[in-house]
Amino acid sequence: MSIRFDHKGKYFTEVKRKDPIRVRIQTIDGRITGTIHVLPENRLLDEINHGEPFIPITDAIIQQADLQINTSFLTVNRQQIIWMIPLEDEEGEMP
Repeated sequence: MSIRFDHKGKYFTEVKRKDPIRVRIQTIDGRITGTIHVLPENRLLDEINHGEPFIPITDAIIQQADLQINTSFLTVNRQQIIWMIPLEDEEGEMP
């Protein structure tokens, strides 16, 4: 990876493209539907197991009992996840 510097000492790095994957996540307290972004050479499982304690999720819908919250960005602690499935595995159904 190349790093560029400008005349003020600010540095710039390459932007890595990631593929969006819609997922449904069951946590200890509720269910989340959202998008996880994965590097093209990685699988969803690789992104989940890469060692960071929190997983970033965009365009998330959080469902917990009678409560539903929509948010553009959310991070989930990996230790709170019970299961996760890609939504394309649900026979094309989208929320």
